Amino acid sequence: NFVLKRYSFQFGFEPFLSNMGQCSCLSFTKTYAESEIEHHMLQHKTTSNGIYKLLLLGTGSSGKSTLFKQFKCLFDPYGLEQHDFQDTVHAIRTNLIESTVKLLLKSEDLYREDSERFADCYMDLENEVLFSHIQNIEKFKSAAVKFQEIDDEKSVALQQLGDSIAFIWKQPAIQCTFKHRGTRFSFMDNMAEFFTKCTEMFASDFYPSKEDVLKCKVMTTGVVCKSYDIRDNFFQIYDVGGQRNERKKWIHIFDNVTAVIFLAALSHFDAVCFEDEK
Repeated sequence: NFVLKRYSFQFGFEPFLSNMGQCSCLSFTKTYAESEIEHHMLQHKTTSNGIYKLLLLGTGSSGKSTLFKQFKCLFDPYGLEQHDFQDTVHAIRTNLIESTVKLLLKSEDLYREDSERFADCYMDLENEVLFSHIQNIEKFKSAAVKFQEIDDEKSVALQQLGDSIAFIWKQPAIQCTFKHRGTRFSFMDNMAEFFTKCTEMFASDFYPSKEDVLKCKVMTTGVVCKSYDIRDNFFQIYDVGGQRNERKKWIHIFDNVTAVIFLAALSHFDAVCFEDEK
């Protein structure tokens, strides 16, 4: 009995001994620690049940990340962060270079495919002025420049790059090729607006607006999650990559889903997918 009382004092249960022949039986009451654990588990379960888990799904360029950033603007106490604007500077300039190169290549491809039907897409590469602007763009494309780290020495070259893109964008052949985007080849949305302001966007002191951040295309890879408290309702919103090679990752976030918001771009009903291009 002395041993049992000492054991009871150390570990916080009340044993009792019942004599059944030579056998002894111990019975324990619930400890304070066990009660606390059960209380916290129940509280965690209640909290988890009060979280609404929303998945933003859809194909590439359907607007998932745009909606995700709009949620951030509306419901995050801090809104868009400094790195969002800094990353957008690099993304806009990179997108402008890649889109210009793509228009140049597709202009040539369309003309070779059907020189009569796509005669307006022909560009005279023997034109020295045009060719020099193309070389300037190609130089930056191959250099993989980090546009957030442009110093004073590179600012002049950066401005020249903006002038080259603006010059090529105004070419009739490029405008004709641009009209065939979507049905003939995939192309980023909102680029026409960025092209018209490209000289401004390649200025060394360029700082994007909130609208620029929302409209700029940035390809999402993996899974991104953000939590919000909206009128005492807790939401976890998940953004995912929409390309086909990214969709296998969706299965890992379907547990305890409250709702799926599937997005589709109305302008993409007959558009060529990024993955389907040769």
